[in-house]
Amino acid sequence: MDKIVGDRIRKLRVLKDLSQENVAEAIGMSTGNYGKIERGEISISITHLHQISIALDVPITSFFEEVEVVSELNSPYGFVTYKEFLALSEDVKQILKELPPKKKTKR
Repeated sequence: MDKIVGDRIRKLRVLKDLSQENVAEAIGMSTGNYGKIERGEISISITHLHQISIALDVPITSFFEEVEVVSELNSPYGFVTYKEFLALSEDVKQILKELPPKKKTKR
């Protein structure tokens, strides 16, 4: 059971684009112990579950339900995290800089 709950916590954290360090700090736990929770290596108290639910801004029941991960594979609109969006926009800017200048046409 701990492994299933830990996996669901990890999926929700990733969907929220948070690091383990972000959540561990928010709940007052070491990153190492928080990682053990996500891997199902240690049992988690109801107090920590509550704190994690607050840090992830989800109801505590989310840890006991299947989490649907939205990605470009199962979303009709595609999905990228904000960080991925920023990286992609930088790539596009770089490509645009490298394009040859437009030729002026005579009318």
